Formats: sequence, structure tokens, C-alpha cells
Amino acid sequence: ELLEAALTYQKRGWSVFPVNSQTKRPLIEWKPYQERIASPEQIKKWWTQYPYAGIGLVTGKISNDIVLDIDGPEGKKYIKGKDIAPTPCVKTKRGEHYHFKHPGFTIQNFAKKKGLDLRGDGGYVVLPPSKHPSGSKYEWILSPEEEELADPPGWLLELITKKEPGEKLPETELSKILDGVKKGKRHDTATRLAGHYIGKGLASNEVFKLLKLWNDKNKPPLPDNELTGMVTDFSSARKKREKEKEEKKKKSERIFITGKQLVKGKVKELPAPVKGGLFVPERYTILAAPDGEGKTLFCGQLSLNAITGTTFLGLFPIPKPVKVLYFAGENSRGDMQEKIKRQQEELEKTLGRSIEKELEENFHWVAPLNINFFLNPKDKIELHAWLEDHKPDIVIFDPLADFIASNKSLSDDTLARTTAKTLTEIAQKFKCFPIITI
Repeated sequence: ELLEAALTYQKRGWSVFPVNSQTKRPLIEWKPYQERIASPEQIKKWWTQYPYAGIGLVTGKISNDIVLDIDGPEGKKYIKGKDIAPTPCVKTKRGEHYHFKHPGFTIQNFAKKKGLDLRGDGGYVVLPPSKHPSGSKYEWILSPEEEELADPPGWLLELITKKEPGEKLPETELSKILDGVKKGKRHDTATRLAGHYIGKGLASNEVFKLLKLWNDKNKPPLPDNELTGMVTDFSSARKKREKEKEEKKKKSERIFITGKQLVKGKVKELPAPVKGGLFVPERYTILAAPDGEGKTLFCGQLSLNAITGTTFLGLFPIPKPVKVLYFAGENSRGDMQEKIKRQQEELEKTLGRSIEKELEENFHWVAPLNINFFLNPKDKIELHAWLEDHKPDIVIFDPLADFIASNKSLSDDTLARTTAKTLTEIAQKFKCFPIITI
């Protein structure tokens, strides 16, 4: 039931991972899944290892989802009478989780009102049918199959943008809560303190020590792992914001140098696996020829030379063996086997040795797929999972048209721009060199 649910969530584009059903803490290093969605194969491995694990959802841009956590009577009182459009909603132990569409700008986690938390970029929540530590189950009041995610209501957007999470607490309020708080207020107060200290720029270990001193005054104190989780979440959110600012700054910069600087300056770029100008760092290569002129034979020979680290066509040196991922759009396994086997025999004759080890370790061929890698966001997620799992140096799409699933001509301006952008993103994000045949 849990595995099936996790796979269903992944299919709808949600980034999920396993959590401990007793503590709600991650069972794996979950931070990478703020940037990419785990493949179905990875999810199956997790739930084979942890069959009773709860399902964690990474909130934020990656899942196009933010979650408003209404906890206890104070939270329910706050939203009473407020406009909330029909949207997926989960019943929790003390309240509800309202799922809304991500608004498109960075949403930080916060606990601005008592009984009211928000999970955005860098956060996570637990999904049904996971068990709550109390023994009860998380249940959908309104499931995503019944209702699509609604946009966040205006009053929530105003609350989100009104203050930055992690801002300083008023001194009068701070002095009151530093003496400890009663059970029922500990989690909310700890969250606010963590945000306060992180917002002041303190290091994570310093924040934890301060929270520990405060927590020791509570009766009873919160478990240390809860404090650690809060500090980690706020610290990660801060680092992510800083990284986004830095990336935004880099994107806004323009290179303006003299001709001498262009010629003499040092350039740091990913070295091309094949020398001689066949590849350009952070870009893609187009192999164009009429049908029947041998594009697949060309790519097959390049693949074998690449995985063995041998010169291609006598013109393009390949200094060391590299990995190749080959997506075949129109060639069946039988067709490809015949072509590759013939080329394998020729290369082995030249080298005087077998290349079966390299074929096993460095070359992966994917059978014809009915998939739209370049125009369909969900299929693009699957492509990214392939690239993440196999980490190829060279990735081949042969031919490109079979991975676009469009009736439009490849010369269509919009289609060409979208495809070019996707290929460049692949090259830059996965540090690989894509080749397309047309």
C-alpha cells in the first residue's frame, strides 16, 4: 500500500522519500531530492529496505506544492472564515494539511502564527497512508485525484510576503519564551527560535546549543532529534536562498573582456571526452544527414570508441574510456545488435582484445520508447532520473524526432527553441555531452 502510494505520487510529479513512522524524520539523505525527483526504481529500493516507512513529500518548486499546516485549535481558529478554495487536504492528528500550488517564487518555511506552519522550498510533510507516531493514519480529506492543487489564497500570500522567516523576534517576546514554555507550545516556539537565530546569521551548531539550553527549561523538553531537524531545515533554507541569490547574480553578469584577455585568460570548462572539436562544453552536438546515410552507424562507432578510449575515425582522439547512454527511437534491439556486433568485431580485431567488459560497464542502450523527453514535463523528469542513475559522459538521442512527439516540423521556431533549451540544460546540469541525430 505504501509503495504503491509513493509510486503514484511520483508519477504525478511529486518528489517523495521514506520517513520513520515513529519520528517523522528522513530515513535517507533527502536533500538531493529538493533538486530532482527519485526514479520509480529508486523508490522501489527504498520501500524494499523500509517496507513500513512513511511517505515524505518534498515541498516547494520541485513538487509544485506548498503545504499549510493547521495544528490544534489555535490554527483552526485563525483560518475560520477565511477563503480557501477546494484543494487537496490531509487529516492529521491535530488538524489538517492544505496543499496549494507553488506560486513561482521562493517560499520559505515559517511558523508565523500559533498553530499555523507553512512548508515551502526546503521543507517536507508526511503523506497518506503513512502512520502518525501516535498510531493513527494520515488520511486524505480531499485527494489530488479528486481535486487539483488550488492557488494559495490572497490572505496566505500576504502572510508569506509580509515578513521573512528567521527574522528577529521582538525582545519582549524573546525574554518571555527563553524561560521555557508549556507542553503544546514547545514545537511552535522552537521553530520560531530556530528561525530567529538562523536569521541572525549564527552557525547551525551555535543555534543548536542555544535551543538546547532553552529546551532544558521546558517541562518536558522536546527530543534532541526534533531540535536538530529544525536547525537543519532552517539552515538549509538559508543556504538555498544564498545560493539562489548567487546564481541570480551570476546570470545577471555579462562577460566583457578585451581580445587579449580572451586569448590569454584561463577558462574553466568541462573537458570534452572526444578531442578535435566534435564536442563543445555545456552545449550539444547535431548530427544531420538524409535518411539511410548511416547516422546510427556513426553513433554506434562513436559509442564503441568512447567506451574504450580509442580514437574515433582516426581524427578525434579519446584520451580515456567514458560512459555512453544511447536512446534509440527507431532502431529495434535486433537492428542495433547487428550493427553494434559488427562494429565490435572490427574494433576487437584492431585492438587485439575483447571489449565485453567496457560494453558491460560503460555502454547502456535504451530500447525504443513512446516518450516525449523534450516537451512533456513529466517525461523530462524520467529523463533526468535516467541521467542521474547512469551518469553518462555522452548521451545520444537517435533520432531526435522520436523524443519530441509533435506533428510540427523540427524547423518550427518554438519547437526548436524549446528543444535547444532542454538539451543545453541537460549538458549543464548533468555535465554531459548530448548528441542528437536529425
